[in-house]
Amino acid sequence: MTSPRLCLVFVAACVVALGTFGCDTGKVSAPTGTPTDPVETCAKVGQVCRYNGQQLGVCHFRDGTDNPGDRFVCLSQH
Repeated sequence: MTSPRLCLVFVAACVVALGTFGCDTGKVSAPTGTPTDPVETCAKVGQVCRYNGQQLGVCHFRDGTDNPGDRFVCLSQH
């Protein structure tokens, strides 16, 4: 039979190993285009953007333009 002390050491080693290697502790950057980090230039529909400098707006698709840089526009939320 195994001694209780050996079992305790094994369990402690497993807990340390899982705590060290089992979790991803890498930091994930917050997405841009949110109310806390609005974009200056729209890149996709639905992003939160700055409208007239200080107000928040929402990025919308602009129809009828051939210039890829003008496909999205920031419009006021109010």
